Amino acid sequence: MSHYLAEHFSLRGAAEAAVLLISVLTVWSYTSWAATMIPVGKVSSSIMVLAVTVMGLLMNASISKAFSDAAWSFLIPLLTIQIGRTLWTIISVDDKAYRAHFGRVLVWLVASTPLWIAGALYGPEERLYFWAAAALFELLGAYLAHPLPGKRLQSNELPFDAEHMLERYNLFLIIALGETVLMTGVSIAQSPMNPMTLFTGTLAMLITISLWALIFGSAQQHTERHIRQTADPVRVSRYAMNAITTMVAGLIILAVANEKIIHHPTGHAKLVVGLMVSGGPAIFLITQSVFLKCVLNVSSHKHWIGGVIIAFSGFLMLIWPPYAVLLAVCLILVFLAGHDRFKVANQSSSP
Repeated sequence: MSHYLAEHFSLRGAAEAAVLLISVLTVWSYTSWAATMIPVGKVSSSIMVLAVTVMGLLMNASISKAFSDAAWSFLIPLLTIQIGRTLWTIISVDDKAYRAHFGRVLVWLVASTPLWIAGALYGPEERLYFWAAAALFELLGAYLAHPLPGKRLQSNELPFDAEHMLERYNLFLIIALGETVLMTGVSIAQSPMNPMTLFTGTLAMLITISLWALIFGSAQQHTERHIRQTADPVRVSRYAMNAITTMVAGLIILAVANEKIIHHPTGHAKLVVGLMVSGGPAIFLITQSVFLKCVLNVSSHKHWIGGVIIAFSGFLMLIWPPYAVLLAVCLILVFLAGHDRFKVANQSSSP
């Protein structure tokens, strides 16, 4: 996804990348939910996951041309996965409340299908509008838990293996961090091998490592503790997925900004690059803080303050060279990650 945004570096390219990201994350999220409720140890569940994997491979292979000449190559696997897997879940799940819920999910997915099809039928210019509407509609459905008039999910006391789902979330965040690392490595390889390239490449890696430390630091501990104690693991898992969608978007923005700065570390750069290299981590930190406060009832001032400071540091691109702005963002994140790890270590050593 970051490669797509880097190659289509414009407002329209950003909108297209957002639509594609929502589609990919929705497929992954819903499949993870189904596999968590119906363990992959069952033969039917294993077949479902395998089928989604094959169709997902076809869908992902078409991402780079989804808004040009491969609309149907992207769309047919997408709709097949979403509707087919949901039908399978309705048939396979034992709990009546879950069966009713996924029936409502199916209604939302079917309702968005005409928008997806219309976008594929129209040309690339109009496609974005139809697909953006479909993606936002599905995102709204996921956020609201797919309600229908007079019917909505009552998740309190519903059985759900939230700890297993948390592991899946962690794996997806690791994959997103890995894409950031890959983007940095490719950018270094494509740039002249000089001290400035190594310097900016190292800063980009330190930023990624710091974000990794913040994912698996105190926030992870608070989430694990809450999951063990809560009577509504479904609610926690739902909002965690909403947070991950935004955090992954922040990582993609950061990956593209790193590439731009590694390629052009000195001289004048567009303000948008500065806002991306600061905005990506800021989105990440503030999203974490909102999740901690609103879902876990845990206040984290360092996330809020650090996120706001980093967000405004992007404006330094007006007076500083790109590598200096990257350095400023890196120093702030390293400090926040170090502080968080120190706090975790102290709590672990406390009796």
